[in-house]
Amino acid sequence: MKKFIAIKLRSHTIEQLEAMTKNPLHFPSKEATIVGRASNQKILIRYELACGFVEEERYEEALEWFDSILEIYSRGYFIIRGNETNEENAPERHEVLVKKGHMLRQLGKYAEALACYDSALKINPKYYEAYLRKGDVLYDLRRDREAIAAFDQGLKINTPFPSADIAVKLLGGKSYVLLQHRKYEEAIACYDIALQLAPKDDRIYATKISALHKLGKNKEIIATFEKLFKMIPNYTGTINHIGVYYDKLLETNPKNVDILYKKGKVLYDLGEYEEAVATFDKLLAINPDHYGAQMDKKHALEKLSK
Repeated sequence: MKKFIAIKLRSHTIEQLEAMTKNPLHFPSKEATIVGRASNQKILIRYELACGFVEEERYEEALEWFDSILEIYSRGYFIIRGNETNEENAPERHEVLVKKGHMLRQLGKYAEALACYDSALKINPKYYEAYLRKGDVLYDLRRDREAIAAFDQGLKINTPFPSADIAVKLLGGKSYVLLQHRKYEEAIACYDIALQLAPKDDRIYATKISALHKLGKNKEIIATFEKLFKMIPNYTGTINHIGVYYDKLLETNPKNVDILYKKGKVLYDLGEYEEAVATFDKLLAINPDHYGAQMDKKHALEKLSK
């Protein structure tokens, strides 16, 4: 295996990192020689090695290396932070516990994974990722109420969040569980908060639209699409999403030539030539002289003939 680890020691392969773990530990300073301390480098090498195995989906091996780091911490050792600004710091114990928990989840060991997340939260009760991962595992265990509670705990820690991405993931986890129980209104409330944090994430718009569709809220669907197009002007998306938008507009104004033409153009761009032709035919039945529809229908028929 020659895959390189893209964390800090980019020039090292997994084999080289394994060899480094077998070398005697060299402390970077006199202070570091105090009994009960471990160097940043010693832990960081093991962490990068574990992450390398994660990338290779070799979860059992990754788990062994995460355990080796936790063993160092269990002996009362702690990290010596680097003085140089360009030096990578090793992960803290609660971070390693969450990584270990994720490996256990990948291996189907949900109860053990849950124990890791709880241990991480005892160390750092404000660690967002632990709540996120805990919620995922509780959902795996069909403990849905507890899963929602875990996501909520992560969301209630404090604001602002260290990153919008973390909050969006917590909201995404919560909304997914809500959707499974057909609690569409509550899921939509999650999407609305998420869109405040990530207004250009088209996936949030798509899932919100799906929930609105379940409730038959056509006006809200159109309004959501309008906001999507405002935030992402060049959005094309999928035929289902865009098609629903134009279909909803046409429900209230079925003879709107401009809407029919835009729908036909989108269908053409997506390679749905038969549906594009059908849409242009509807338009031409209303306005036979529409030059754009005439030409685009011709082009679509040419594509179908090939």
